[in-house]
Amino acid sequence: MGKYQHLAQGHEALKVTCDETFRKYDLRRDCSLEHSDLKYAIKDLLRSFSICDFIDEEIEESIQEALKKIKLRNKNKMDPEEFYEFTKAFIVSHP
Repeated sequence: MGKYQHLAQGHEALKVTCDETFRKYDLRRDCSLEHSDLKYAIKDLLRSFSICDFIDEEIEESIQEALKKIKLRNKNKMDPEEFYEFTKAFIVSHP
């Protein structure tokens, strides 16, 4: 179980925060988030829950693990619902 597992308990708060974070990082406003932006989006999302003790290497490893656990329609982008599913997978896989 990951150290951020408690975030998954408040589904509504996590969903709202995921949606807000997605909109912030959807720079092209095409309702998609590039995988290259995931590290920044996840770090921002964690900060919104007052979590600042993350290590970049752990974040990157957990991102790769989470990407293996979800189905994406496009291998280089994700939509808001995929980002939410990705975030839940990230929470579970983060040490």
